[in-house]
Amino acid sequence: MYKVLIADDEKLIREGLTSIVDWEEQGFEIVGTAADGNDAYAKYKELHPHLMLVDIRMPEMNGLRLIELIREQDEQMHFIILSGYADFDYAKKAITSRVDGYILKPVDEDELLDYVGKVKAELDKQAVSAGQDNEEDKRNRLLQALLGGDVPDRAVVQSLAVELDLKADSYQVLLVSIEPDHNGRDQTAEAKRHFTAANEQQNWGAATVIDGVMALLLRETCQSEAALNRLYSSIAEALVRFDVRLTLSLGNPVQSLEHINQSYEQASQRMSRKFFEPEGRIIYHSRFSQPEDKDDDTGKREFQPAVFSENLYYALDIGNKQSLANVLEQAGDSMIRAGLDEEAIKGTYAQMVTTTLTKVAQSYPELRADVQEAIAWVINLYKQPSMRRLQVAVLERLEPLADKLGSADSDQLVKKMTDLIQRNYGENLKLEQLAEVFNYNSAYLGKLFKNFTGEYFNTYLDKVRIEKAKELLDQGLKVYAVAERVGYTNVDYFHSKFKKYVGLSPSAYKKK
Repeated sequence: MYKVLIADDEKLIREGLTSIVDWEEQGFEIVGTAADGNDAYAKYKELHPHLMLVDIRMPEMNGLRLIELIREQDEQMHFIILSGYADFDYAKKAITSRVDGYILKPVDEDELLDYVGKVKAELDKQAVSAGQDNEEDKRNRLLQALLGGDVPDRAVVQSLAVELDLKADSYQVLLVSIEPDHNGRDQTAEAKRHFTAANEQQNWGAATVIDGVMALLLRETCQSEAALNRLYSSIAEALVRFDVRLTLSLGNPVQSLEHINQSYEQASQRMSRKFFEPEGRIIYHSRFSQPEDKDDDTGKREFQPAVFSENLYYALDIGNKQSLANVLEQAGDSMIRAGLDEEAIKGTYAQMVTTTLTKVAQSYPELRADVQEAIAWVINLYKQPSMRRLQVAVLERLEPLADKLGSADSDQLVKKMTDLIQRNYGENLKLEQLAEVFNYNSAYLGKLFKNFTGEYFNTYLDKVRIEKAKELLDQGLKVYAVAERVGYTNVDYFHSKFKKYVGLSPSAYKKK
């Protein structure tokens, strides 16, 4: 780790600079802060930093004088100047090529990261040219090169493998993603530091950081389910006190150190699908049948959101929580099989829930306030980090409404069905679809329905539709419009049904 010293007379600026960047991830550590020029100079001599962030205006000694003083002793020191707008032109004129960057306050994170990255690259070159690499630096640089596919000469790799204690019969890469869980303050930086310390103690593997994700070259390859579970439990236990989301993904073993990029790429591919995978285990074998390394549409199935929206509404309408959970899970699996990505899945769930809640508000005006509150909440679906958490979030939001709409068993269940038909006669209602929602065998549900109503399901539905059709015809609506309104897409079929139950054609009935 390269050392950083921050010098600024404003406490909020000093504190902000320590947290605005994940310094450890960038290869740096904050070794100290100073509130004025004299304090900064004293800490420079004590701490020997590699990089200093210096405010141009400070009491006792300003930033320009501090830099000049340090330059007299250390030509290799790196500086980034922090400046207010009024001082910026002066700073650029006063110092030409003697600093690594100028940043106006308030500090822009991306701009600071860009300068820090350039300083890191320069420090790496200086370390190599000076022959100052220690064993940890060498190991880190070798891992970075090999994981990135930049393979040095084989003899060099083998020599370094022995020197750096990386010689093994096989190799396997584990990626460790530590992210905020949005349930409290961001503890990711603390968790990452603790993970590094835990790895040093438990020696899971040689570690480095790539694109913000920790990569471990495991000391022992891990393929059995038991070994995967032990490794996950060991790492999770080390971070249990932190409010973070831990995701681990594992590549396949390879036989030579020069090929660990293959294991890394597999782990990266699996990590990219973390939204779809269950939490609490290492992502190694996907629970879904879609190949990880193919872009074709083989095996993809068409997804029909309208069907799941209807089922979700019916499950909520009858107050069946288990059915709600089943529909949400089935919809998710169907979306994955259809090849929808994370954002499309979140958007589809949001649309399904909104459509369902809108129907509830229309059917139950007394619940309109509850529904409006729930619809306003839907935006939170886009924040969910995994499919499972998204489904649980929807379920937890809909369950209170399900409680208000009641339960459905035996006669109560059939009564719910008849009420549902009365409200939704214009929909494409099918006994098989409702049986799936109610978690009943369709034949058995049909028998319950006939025992309660004295009619078969389809006959009951037809009679309700025809009664509604008569009301609409009495209101003067055209026949084709009435047919569509009551759920018959085919006008001729509507004619035959109407004549069967009324004894007249719709046109003749309208002329009465």
